[in-house]
Amino acid sequence: MSYLDSPFRHDLLSFMMSRGKNRSKGAHSAITAEKEIHRGRFMDRFYMSTLPFIKINRKIVARLISHVQGVRVYRKLAKRLVKEAILYKWESWQDSGRRIFAMNKKGSIGRVTIGNSSEINSLYQGWWISDMWVDWRYRGLGVGSRLTEMVCDFAAGAGASEVSLLVFKDNKAAIRLYHKLGFSFASVPRIDKQLRKEARKFGRQQLIMKKELSLVR
Repeated sequence: MSYLDSPFRHDLLSFMMSRGKNRSKGAHSAITAEKEIHRGRFMDRFYMSTLPFIKINRKIVARLISHVQGVRVYRKLAKRLVKEAILYKWESWQDSGRRIFAMNKKGSIGRVTIGNSSEINSLYQGWWISDMWVDWRYRGLGVGSRLTEMVCDFAAGAGASEVSLLVFKDNKAAIRLYHKLGFSFASVPRIDKQLRKEARKFGRQQLIMKKELSLVR
């Protein structure tokens, strides 16, 4: 919704016009309200004209940050500079799953979920890792690795022989991380078909990665 169509703009205009009726300077209030409308139109045009530029530069900056955070020197330096304690909090999720939050004193800086589906009609059967997220300021510090290792250990302890996950094809940093942790690309025909369909609709291709687990006795 644009600024011109927003309830805020209409409420503001009504308020300014009512002030104009109740005060001797009503004409001035009406002019001010009209200026507000023109300002809204200008902001709409400015936003729409700069939106493609913002999107392109956001992608460039994100790729640059991801590249820098993947450099070994950066990771070593960042771990020395970031002295705050990071705690990991477990929560139950659905029937047999778990969700883990990485926390500092200000709040959550990362999370991951793992669940097991044994339903015959489920597209994603077995143990799947999902909802992986790490605050960009804490990437490269081992938070993502620790979260992934913890859910893999949990699944192994529950009797899982493997875990799976989905990763976007253009997310090179995440793919490097998962390869490092022992994941490899896999193919499941019924899921591959669904992922190709979603890629045509949303413009981004997801890939399946799996890891074999050593069962915890």
